Amino acid sequence: MESYLVRVLAKKRGIRGIACLTTGVVEEVAQRLDASPAARAALGYGLTAAALLGALLKVQQHVAVKFEGDGPLGKMIVESDNYGHLRGYVAQPSIALAPPFTANDVAAIVGQHGTLTVVKDLKVKDLYRSVVPLQTGRPDTDLTY
Repeated sequence: MESYLVRVLAKKRGIRGIACLTTGVVEEVAQRLDASPAARAALGYGLTAAALLGALLKVQQHVAVKFEGDGPLGKMIVESDNYGHLRGYVAQPSIALAPPFTANDVAAIVGQHGTLTVVKDLKVKDLYRSVVPLQTGRPDTDLTY
């Protein structure tokens, strides 16, 4: 399955939209890590978030996002650039949890106590780094915090 990233811009109205389908890249990363279905679900959230953040960058800029919670996943690191190149890693790819997975299951896998770190390389002198406590353990809601 392929993955897609679409950017839409209406300059006169000042509107920008981004949408992505990351099923193919999530499957590829999960296969390389030999990840369980539970770790694959968490990677899906993380890689999709990284793809959307990366779509906002300019040429040769990168973003890395690290979720480090107290859940069985341990640490998850996902990276993206402005071209949509993605990569991801989880510390514990073998998590025994039966599918189907909801967003709350992913929160339990990541853990609700820990930190979310976002590092942007904007190709200027220093990296931009932000660290906040995890609020829910869900990658989608924690990134909006």
